[in-house]
Amino acid sequence: MLTGTEWIWITGAAAFVVLIELLSRTRAWPRFVKLLGGPDPDYPKPALEADETLIRESRVEVTRSLHGGRVGRLLLTTRRVVWYEDAAYTVWPFKRISGQFRLDEIVSVGKSSPLEHIFGGRRLRLSPRQGKNKRLWVDGLDEWIKAIRIAMAGTRQQVT
Repeated sequence: MLTGTEWIWITGAAAFVVLIELLSRTRAWPRFVKLLGGPDPDYPKPALEADETLIRESRVEVTRSLHGGRVGRLLLTTRRVVWYEDAAYTVWPFKRISGQFRLDEIVSVGKSSPLEHIFGGRRLRLSPRQGKNKRLWVDGLDEWIKAIRIAMAGTRQQVT
């Protein structure tokens, strides 16, 4: 049998869930999420170059740690792979994470090594001709690898 205090906690938790559900249906909800540091729906996407089209886009975890991660968007265009953090606010002294590789700069695309899998899960690995490899956590890893390889092949055909 539940005591009076337990009933108060259960009732309070149920009221909180109902309140959040009702708030999520209001016009102010996106601003509230933004205020709490969630993704900013109004954050501008990087500008596309002339004759460049967007092929694929999804959420990405740019970094991951025991205390959370830094999330943003991953874009695949006909010329580039672009990632950027779209959080509403970043804590000082941290800066927004962003970067890009041109498709003709990428040597290989694949999954991260099994050893890296132990330390945070399978990641998308982009290996450029010069510079450091970039590893990103994405949903639909196999589909992303296939899409980037197809886009890279299309870029190489246009050059020759």
